[in-house]
Amino acid sequence: MGGYTEVWWDFGSLNVGSNSYYIGVDPTPIYMKYYTFPANGKDFTVRMPMIFELGGEIICYEESCPTFDLASKPGILKLSFAYDSDGGVYWAKSGSFTTAPEPGTLALMAIGTATLTPRRLARRRQ
Repeated sequence: MGGYTEVWWDFGSLNVGSNSYYIGVDPTPIYMKYYTFPANGKDFTVRMPMIFELGGEIICYEESCPTFDLASKPGILKLSFAYDSDGGVYWAKSGSFTTAPEPGTLALMAIGTATLTPRRLARRRQ
């Protein structure tokens, strides 16, 4: 499995602040590195770097519904697959996407930790 494919969505929800919306999402192209499915018939999970770009419209009951285009920050897509022994195939059981901190954020956290560590050590010595 891997390369280019499109994800087709049944429906989704979008939270903006305290407002929730049901959305219709256009097919989403994704590119992923290649993975080999296990030949042992066991469930498995893969994690891969990913950036999602979604487009669609907010579901409403008017003639014209607002549309949207979203692009995520880089993150990690986690997909879990289950094996169907009757059909001898794998199917996607669940998925989640978590954004990764930006490099600048990581650098600030490292600087803060490096600054606080000597102070904590000094307090312990007193």
